[in-house]
Amino acid sequence: MKAGCIKICNLLAVTAGDNVVIITDTKVDPSIAEMLYAVVQERGAVPIKIVFPPMQVHGQEPPDSVVAAMQACDTAIIVTSKSATHCLGTQKAAQKGVRVASLPEMVPDMLRRGALTADYEKVSAFTWRLCELLAGAKTCTVVTKQGTDITLDLGGWKVLPHADTGYIQKGSIGNLPAGEALIVPVPGSANGRVVVDITLSCATPGTLEEPVTLMVKDGIVTDVQGGEPAKGLLALFDRYGYNARNLAELALGTNDRARVIGNVLEDEKVLGTAHFGIGNSTSIGGNVYSEIHIDAIFGNPTIYLDGRLLMSDGTYNPEVIEKEDESRIGPVGEEKAPTKWAERVADHFQVREGKLVRLWRDSRGIPVVSQVGNDATARRAAEVYEKREITDLRKVSSALRFIMGLYGALE
Repeated sequence: MKAGCIKICNLLAVTAGDNVVIITDTKVDPSIAEMLYAVVQERGAVPIKIVFPPMQVHGQEPPDSVVAAMQACDTAIIVTSKSATHCLGTQKAAQKGVRVASLPEMVPDMLRRGALTADYEKVSAFTWRLCELLAGAKTCTVVTKQGTDITLDLGGWKVLPHADTGYIQKGSIGNLPAGEALIVPVPGSANGRVVVDITLSCATPGTLEEPVTLMVKDGIVTDVQGGEPAKGLLALFDRYGYNARNLAELALGTNDRARVIGNVLEDEKVLGTAHFGIGNSTSIGGNVYSEIHIDAIFGNPTIYLDGRLLMSDGTYNPEVIEKEDESRIGPVGEEKAPTKWAERVADHFQVREGKLVRLWRDSRGIPVVSQVGNDATARRAAEVYEKREITDLRKVSSALRFIMGLYGALE
């Protein structure tokens, strides 16, 4: 278990002098927080452990005192029985420059084997490649032999994806273990049926005994069928209102060491799986806020992006993954100038007073300007951004990869 905690601290770049808050609740095995505390202390960092009563549902806001502690540290490690990944309090901490790692439903066995033992350089490279493909796609179709058949609009550069790679930078939020490429569908665009056959995060622990079917119309889950888990999800919809039914996310697992174990934190990272998030999308770049975020995971999808076969029965199409084309940016392949990305990134960023800022709207539609990182990072990012027209193709790609990484960190 100690090796897993050491890897978490490595991915978070915990160093001597850092203030690290370890947040847990009374339903989580206390040995996890204790081991994290010991490893942080061994590095010369300053650990603080906070234990509070468990939240009732995934996405529920932690107590104000916990949020305040998150915002006042360098690194926050959240080991809770319900996910705080999509909470506004977590987002506010990241906006203040905190590195936030969310480990919902973590158990000691997951620290010893499975997804956390992955080669995260490999996971990162593959995740970024999928993000490149998702970013450029206008339409997406997902089908499975179990009955999933849904189409959605990905915007074709109007919506930017998020790469959950395991490397959590200052001012960003990520899951550990990591490994997913995710994007927010254009609101109101999804129509069809999703058959969930692995895990539903609002159900009892473990894999589903019978599939749960979600009917989706114009981006809203209109009906749910499939025994007690379906009844539980419908009850959450009744409790948390219309926005809880929002189809908030499409995500693809990218971690080849992850296993299906009946735990959402690892199941959703399994290579060859996909999941739809339901409810809140503001934490991943969307504009629909809900008090909950539910993940619905299914296996062996066949996925088309603009008619191109990305995946067949859970196996990625190498002709698409490895093809060099003008959409390619990021750590895999730097041979082509990503002119489309350069055009679209301008829609989201500006240089103000020598610093790069991102323009966005919060869940209420209010315009917000966020500086990219601290002052030094923002100045460096501004220099990179303003030179995006340079002709050295390798420098162009590296520059935009840097900006894309910062964008993902702010999502």
